[in-house]
Amino acid sequence: MQKFYLLFTAFIFAFYIHADGQNFAPLGATWYYQDYSFSCQNGYIKIEAVRDTMIDGKYTTILENSHNSIVQDSAYLYIHESNNQVYFYEEGTFKLLFDFNLEKGDTFRYSVPKNQYYYDVSCNRNKEYDLYDHVAIIDSVETMTVDGQTLKVLFPQTLENPNDIDHCWGAPGEDRIVERIGRRRDGLLGSYCIQCLAGCFGYLRCYSDGVMDTMFSTEDCDAGDPLNSTAERTLFRTELYPNPTDGSLFIESEAAMQA
Repeated sequence: MQKFYLLFTAFIFAFYIHADGQNFAPLGATWYYQDYSFSCQNGYIKIEAVRDTMIDGKYTTILENSHNSIVQDSAYLYIHESNNQVYFYEEGTFKLLFDFNLEKGDTFRYSVPKNQYYYDVSCNRNKEYDLYDHVAIIDSVETMTVDGQTLKVLFPQTLENPNDIDHCWGAPGEDRIVERIGRRRDGLLGSYCIQCLAGCFGYLRCYSDGVMDTMFSTEDCDAGDPLNSTAERTLFRTELYPNPTDGSLFIESEAAMQA
């Protein structure tokens, strides 16, 4: 009887963990970003949800960050999603990172982790933030279809706040937050308001989470890794936006090579 009770308890716990999974950073989700390079050579940042755990009773996945296959020991992020809001755990509390309930004109109050610079693929990747709590306004909202999945897209704009100039959203329509994927420009968590005078900015190469498996560039996901395979296969990346629409429909599609 005791053995049955233990097995039943383990089953209930496993079911709870599975049922309380999340759309943003589910276990196994992987991002590959092209890293900034002064010489414009290949290099990449891999972000992967490698483990799950419970923190304060909340299902949480742990993101591991590696640069060209070298794990960054100080770059772990603890991610929890609830009611279309994405949080990270830091200093004993969950802080809001993304909110996909927002609509056009809403005020967006959010935080960024103190180890954010590990996720920045602009020329300021090695510079730490001075401020971690920010305010923006949602300039517009659209949807896009990526790998057969319809995703909500937010276009925030930085408010004119002299105390908040270290965190930028770019020109109107330039930067966006995409459901499941996060920020598309300059890294998963964004970048600084500083102009780069030389070199090549980074960008999202590939994203996969078991539901979506898509490429956003023509490089191999892990191009720049001396250990990666040289075998290639052709994939097709397609995006449709805005969706739905009563006007113009934009379609982006290109062949991509993957190891």
